Amino acid sequence: MKFFGKSILLSYAQVFFSYSPYFGACLLLATFFNPSLGLGGLLAIVIANASATFMRYNREHIESGYYGVNALLVGLEIAYFYKLNFASISLLVILVVSTVLLTSALGHLYKTYFSIPIFSLPFVLISILLYFATYYSYNNLHLKDYGELGFQKFPFPLWEPLLYYLQALSIIFFQTNIWTGVALSLILFFYSRILFLLSFFGFLAGFGFCHFMGVSLVGAENAFIGFNFIFMAMAVGGIFFIPSFSSFCLAMVATFLTVMAASAIKTFVLFYHMPVFALPYNMVIFVLLLAYRQRGLDRYPKMTDFLPGRPEENLNYYLKNIRRFSSDMLQNHLYLPFRGKWIVSQGVEGKETHKNYWKWALDFQMLTFSGKIFEKEGNIRENYPTFGASIYAPMGGQVIAIENSIADNEIGKINSLNNWGNYIILYVTPGVYMKLSHFQKGSIPLVINQYIKRGDYIGKAGNSGRSPYPHLHLQVQELPFVGTHTIPFRFNHYVKEKSEGKQILLQKLPKEGDVVQTIEIDEKFQETFHLYFNRNFEYRKNGILEKIVSKVDFYGRTFLESDLKSRLYFSSDTYFFYFLDFEGNTRSCLYDFYKNLPRVPFAYEAGLEWQESVFYPRKGMAKVWDDFIYFFWSAPNQKAEMEFGKKIRCIGDKICYTMKNQDSKICLHPKYFILKLSAPDLLIEQVHPDLVEEENSSAMQQKL
Repeated sequence: MKFFGKSILLSYAQVFFSYSPYFGACLLLATFFNPSLGLGGLLAIVIANASATFMRYNREHIESGYYGVNALLVGLEIAYFYKLNFASISLLVILVVSTVLLTSALGHLYKTYFSIPIFSLPFVLISILLYFATYYSYNNLHLKDYGELGFQKFPFPLWEPLLYYLQALSIIFFQTNIWTGVALSLILFFYSRILFLLSFFGFLAGFGFCHFMGVSLVGAENAFIGFNFIFMAMAVGGIFFIPSFSSFCLAMVATFLTVMAASAIKTFVLFYHMPVFALPYNMVIFVLLLAYRQRGLDRYPKMTDFLPGRPEENLNYYLKNIRRFSSDMLQNHLYLPFRGKWIVSQGVEGKETHKNYWKWALDFQMLTFSGKIFEKEGNIRENYPTFGASIYAPMGGQVIAIENSIADNEIGKINSLNNWGNYIILYVTPGVYMKLSHFQKGSIPLVINQYIKRGDYIGKAGNSGRSPYPHLHLQVQELPFVGTHTIPFRFNHYVKEKSEGKQILLQKLPKEGDVVQTIEIDEKFQETFHLYFNRNFEYRKNGILEKIVSKVDFYGRTFLESDLKSRLYFSSDTYFFYFLDFEGNTRSCLYDFYKNLPRVPFAYEAGLEWQESVFYPRKGMAKVWDDFIYFFWSAPNQKAEMEFGKKIRCIGDKICYTMKNQDSKICLHPKYFILKLSAPDLLIEQVHPDLVEEENSSAMQQKL
């Protein structure tokens, strides 16, 4: 019963792209402003989910409302157009089962070939089938002209656009009672302020465009057009794109396109007095999403490349995770293509060759142990450590062009006929190609159309082409041809040498003269962050004990869980350990870990610095206000400035690692994870039997 109950509620919620059963329950009640309509919709969902279960479709899909949402609309439609009798109920059963089959078929087609949801297309197709099938026959159904089913008069005077907005909301569930629209607007507001704003402004944009073009939206007939504006604005502005000012603008433009699509479709169906249903919305959203998926640079607006939820949840997830870890320049991040220390001999807009359309490029030269670009005499290319240095793929891709036969120059000479020398061009994503040039002759082991992964060996740096001295040229470009225009790029991370110490830079581009290298992993230090499943910790925060255990959820996400009903999600890759997100009681020490150790590199070296920009959302009403503000203005991040300290002896003879984050100090140990975190007015210490035993043993040895 729980399964079927949830599947019914989520079928209603899915109408507004939601997975909240509570939201679905409110929508269910709203449909019963007209009891016969509400009953028709509920009956349709029960039949759809029962038939989908009988046909052995995926239970998770059934429970999520995937099969019920279009069936709901079909049931409401039949109850709207026909009196509920034996004939109409029989037709309802047949069409609902057909909707389930069509949902399954179209869902597979759209997922396989387009990776786009089917939205309400099954409902639209079934509606067209129903309308034409019953146009001249099926007299026992008592088909009514939908133009006669006008809206009931609202007892209070309203601003005209607001009245039509409420009518359009009502007609989503085939209701002609304006109070249904009032109820739906309130339900939508309390569920999601962003969805409510998008629905209202989307309708106003469509209404205004219609008014400007002389199109009337009066009556039930044209309310079917109006709800297309609402769905388009919500889908584009907050569901399938991260809520932002750019997504809002795109939603308004998409609404204008929906107006034109609705007008064009209405021309064809006018003869049959058939409503446009949700066909304009389905047409425009399909083309829009498919077109935006082809972009090489996914930004302005950014698409939701994760399971969409409420717009506020989408925005929050983006701010805390995607914006934090993803470069906004490329879908695939670049890594340094070499090992050891290299200097940027020519940067972006370099004075020699990186100019105009070819300015987004870098030249690198390897340094000797003494920090020079060559040993002994500089007129012999073999004295340059760059010459013959191994080069690795900075990102994965498909090899689409290779030149491997150009001879290497002697020092000071260039080959102007073959400027790029030996090179490789990789296809990364649509509109993004990577080119590396001046390889050593015959050193490239790749073939055309070969797929390579990031970090694969791709050849040796040389001195071919327009290269007076050995170096590696790297650029990103829009087209697969030699000599095409370059585009901006960044590196995921790299280590830069400073006058005092080193600094890890994230999502940056080195400048000319910078000495850079990849992060060198300290395997012993890396052991500190091996938080295996069901590992237990106990901490004392300002005198209060707190128990913590490491766990893994159904989706494979790893997290620390506190007995204060808090969770701290974490992850790691080759180079870093991350605390990703916090949920629960901010008095938990997990929240202090989250704020003080957002990212830790596996490269322990005293004096090594790095910065992290993290978004920490506020709570309560402040968060509600922030959700609205961040929809139009970019949310500010808080900067964490971290640095490794010296190793110290903290437990007997055990060596502990130290780091600081502004005013806080952290002590780490490979066996015990976080031993201590101290800051003004804060002290967190781990409590563990082994720690007490080792401390007592150390004290005993000192007495002896």
